[in-house]
Amino acid sequence: MMSNSKYFQVSAYLAFLSVGLMTTGCASANVEGWKTDIPCGGLQYVVTSHCKASGDEFELNTCRPGQQLTVGKLSINVPSAPRTAKQQPIFATHWQCVKTDTGAYLLLDFSSGVGRTASDEAVEFYDKQLHRITDEALIRSIYKHSDKAREGYVKSIYPGEGN
Repeated sequence: MMSNSKYFQVSAYLAFLSVGLMTTGCASANVEGWKTDIPCGGLQYVVTSHCKASGDEFELNTCRPGQQLTVGKLSINVPSAPRTAKQQPIFATHWQCVKTDTGAYLLLDFSSGVGRTASDEAVEFYDKQLHRITDEALIRSIYKHSDKAREGYVKSIYPGEGN
C-alpha cells in the first residue's frame, strides 16, 4: 500500500509529466512545412523546411533539423554531407542557380545561425538529378560563373527571408 506522501509525489509527477507532454505537443503542432521554390535550368526545385516563426526579426526561427530538396519526383535530404553528433544542425538559407558550359547547377548555402566556425557553414552543389557535385574542377567552374547567377533566400532559420 502506498503512503499518502508517496501517493502525493507520484500524483504531482504525473501531473507535471502530462503538462510537459501537452506543451511539447503544442510546440510541435505549430511547426509548418515551408516551401521555397527555386527555378533553375528549366526545372523547378523545392526546398522544404519544417519551422515555427520566431515572431521577432532578431531571433532565429525554430526549425527541425533536416530539409528536403525536391525536383520533379526526385527528393533527397539536405545537407547531403554527413555531420557528426557534436556539430550544430545546419539549414539551407540561400540558393543560387549557376549556368555553366555543361549545364545549370543548384548551389545551396547552409548555416547553423549560431557562429562562424568551419562546421557552422557549408555549401553544396547539385545537378538536375540531385546528385551532390564533389568534382573540384566542376566546382571551380560553377564558382567561376556564379557572378551571373540567379539567387534568393530559402525560408528557414532566418526570419523575414525566403518566399
